[in-house]
This record gives sequence, structure tokens and C-alpha cells, in this order.
Amino acid sequence: MAGAAGRFVFKLISTAIALPIGRAATKLTTRAWAAARPNRPPVNPREVDTNWKEAVIWAGLTGVGAAVARLLTTKGADTVWRAITGRPSPRPKQPKPVRSARAPKASKKAESGKAAERSRRAAKSAGVQAAKAATAVTAAKAADRLEPRSA
Repeated sequence: MAGAAGRFVFKLISTAIALPIGRAATKLTTRAWAAARPNRPPVNPREVDTNWKEAVIWAGLTGVGAAVARLLTTKGADTVWRAITGRPSPRPKQPKPVRSARAPKASKKAESGKAAERSRRAAKSAGVQAAKAATAVTAAKAADRLEPRSA
């Protein structure tokens, strides 16, 4: 089996293996908690009587249980697939790469053109500011001439 059909059948096999392994992992983590602690596991962290230490220990224990269950499911499904077909299990469908929101990089020639444009704009801006300053000085001189000087 190749392509989409092979991946679909492999998912069915994985699901058939994952269900009993998941239930067994849940039971094992609950029993491990009961053996180590006298009270119930802190399944709901919002409960008033749940303390941080127990919540963190429970999270670690269930995390390890979930990781082991995933490993057993993946390896078990691959083993069953190889026994049935004699071939390696199908690779999962690869997601399409996410395109970035940035514009593509411009060529060196375009970059130099942009740099030249920035330089022209800066020079123009400096010229405008110099003209404004000169106008202000001229206006100040004119104002001095119009106003009588008091000595």
C-alpha cells in the first residue's frame, strides 16, 4: 500500500494499538500514585486541597506515563505494519512550509538603488532643514530692523 491509503491503514493500526496502551498507562500511573501517596491523585488543580508539591509530582508522573505510552504505540504500530506488509511503515504526510510575512530579499542591484534613494531623501531633508534655518535667521534680522532699538 502506498500513498494516502497506506497512511490511513497505518493510522487505523496505530489507533487499535493506542487505545489499550493508553488505558493501561492511565491505570499504571494511578496505581503508582496510590502506592506512593495515601490520598487521591490531584487530577483537578483547582481543588482547594491540592498543594503545589503533589500537583507537580502528579504532572511528572503522568507525563512520563504518556511518553512511554506514545513510544509503545509508535513502536508497536511499526512492528505490526512490518509484520503485515514486510515494508517500513509509511511516513506521515509532511505539512506545507509556512511562508513568512516578509517580502523576499531584493537583489544587490536593487539594494544599492534603495540605498541611493535613502541618501537622496536624507540630502533633501537636510537641505529643507537648512533652508528653514536660513529663513528663520533672515526673519530674525528683519524683525530687528523693524523694531526700534532701545538703548
